[in-house]
Amino acid sequence: MIPFYAFQKLKAGKQRIEVKISQTKFCSASEKSTHEVNEMFKDTTYRYFKNYTYKPMISGTVSFTINVPPIYKTVIYGEGLQLQNDSAWSPFGMDNTIWNFPYPDIYYTIYSPCEMYYAETNFEKTTTSYDGKDTFNLYHYHPNDKIGIGVYDHDYWSRDDWMGSWEGSLEKIRGDYSQELSFDHIKWFCIRAKTIGVINK
Repeated sequence: MIPFYAFQKLKAGKQRIEVKISQTKFCSASEKSTHEVNEMFKDTTYRYFKNYTYKPMISGTVSFTINVPPIYKTVIYGEGLQLQNDSAWSPFGMDNTIWNFPYPDIYYTIYSPCEMYYAETNFEKTTTSYDGKDTFNLYHYHPNDKIGIGVYDHDYWSRDDWMGSWEGSLEKIRGDYSQELSFDHIKWFCIRAKTIGVINK
């Protein structure tokens, strides 16, 4: 499925799209293995691989017509967050490992529409606050579309831990100044949105 905002450089209205399809590299469906001896460690192992062949076998063009809607661009500025840390809930101990880092590795995700992954930040290690300043270019179809935010603890060895989620209209966070949100285990989350307008008139 290709979202309409992938065609943001086309003007709104009916547009004819041509897609060229070709393939020259093919891969075998099943893996093969070879038995190898590691002289350094004095043991044996198996190396798995697939066969590839280079042969132009598929070549063609597909054309279709789509009705491209008006596409809005909004710039979202993430300006940091602070976790709850009190007698009711504490992030201490979320990441107790053999390396003794007890605090979570925080990152957050933007969803648009609300439950569809759109983008995410890098994570900041073993902390109770995320201090990164992040900018996202959000492409959407209505001026006050809803977005979602999810805050997580990054884990290498298991599933990332959820710490909070928020859902709301772009109208809620639009403005010249940062809006402070509070939800779940997030004491505050500062965010601001600036809508540029329709970009494919």
